[in-house]
Amino acid sequence: MAMTTALLVVALSAFALAAGTTREPLRRTTFGEYEARGLVCNDGTPAGFFFRPAVEGSPMAAEWLVHLQGGHWCWDDATCMERNASSPSMMSSKWWPDSMSGLSGIFSDDPVANPSFWAANQVYVTYCTSDAHTGDRDPLSSASPWFFRGKRVVASVFEELNQKMGLHTATRVTFSGCSAGARGVIANVDAVAQLVAKYAPQAEFRAFADAGWWNDIEPFDKDVVSLQEQTKLAVAYFNGKADDDCMQVMTEQDYWKCFFAMYVKPFIDSAVFWQAEQYDAWQLSWDGVSPPFTRAESSYASSFASDIRGFMQGVADEGKHDGVFSPSCWDHCMSESQQFYRVQVESHTLRDTLQSWLEGAHTAPVIENCTAFNCSTNCIASW
Repeated sequence: MAMTTALLVVALSAFALAAGTTREPLRRTTFGEYEARGLVCNDGTPAGFFFRPAVEGSPMAAEWLVHLQGGHWCWDDATCMERNASSPSMMSSKWWPDSMSGLSGIFSDDPVANPSFWAANQVYVTYCTSDAHTGDRDPLSSASPWFFRGKRVVASVFEELNQKMGLHTATRVTFSGCSAGARGVIANVDAVAQLVAKYAPQAEFRAFADAGWWNDIEPFDKDVVSLQEQTKLAVAYFNGKADDDCMQVMTEQDYWKCFFAMYVKPFIDSAVFWQAEQYDAWQLSWDGVSPPFTRAESSYASSFASDIRGFMQGVADEGKHDGVFSPSCWDHCMSESQQFYRVQVESHTLRDTLQSWLEGAHTAPVIENCTAFNCSTNCIASW
């Protein structure tokens, strides 16, 4: 029988105190021979990731967390030029620090705040390809000088971890991502599961998609480029590659649907834990709605929240191996912040629900059924 979350927290806390554990930062690693291998950021600088090994002697010494950073994308020459001007570190490794520390959520080194991963081998895959970790294209011209190699970067991270960091000894691998990183998880999850089975055949593989469930809904602001239209343009622009089974079934005109969880989920074989805020702050803001709402905006946001509740209940009703946490909060990407263990739905936190699911326990879906805005416990004030 799986150890309960409460007992596990006590055990891990005792281990941490006894060991006097202070974790080292995650250290930057960039790929060797990156040009020949095509493992590059948009500007041709080397792609890579940040890594710190597990706490020696801990119960998590053979457990791994591999997390894809989020940060939207660009979908044509103009939006990529704008992205480079406003967020150059999202398109290049030139400005990456040597190390990362002081992180929260699933990268916290506090065993109480983060019982699932605090002492595990941790990998933070920095996002510099602007393609939701799915692209596969070289520069086209001086007017379109960008590489898009997110798809091969994801695969090569696991190859590198196997060759140099000891992934082959893993007993559990959790593949996670937030926002565009979550969409990268959705697009790559079954392919990554195959890599893990190859490199660490004894390892249990799980996935965690945080705030990556895009809703196929027309934007409130009719002047913005809809998420649907962005995706259609992006797939063609950077040769986006989503789940193979989905893209083999869809016509080229409908490839974009393979980048939306609501359409691709039936093709995914791997176990995935879905975290979806019912008032996703990024999606609603992009669609032209943010608090304080007008009456029309409130109606739109409520309809959006109802859709998300319905999608998450549909996942739960399948009765398969997936997990669900869906609070009624104006938020986005809870896994990388204190909201990971603060927000509650009927006393359940994302931290505890995810931990129970990872342990293999039968985990009831946690879906907020109150219908008011920000009605889950400890939602962040939105204005």
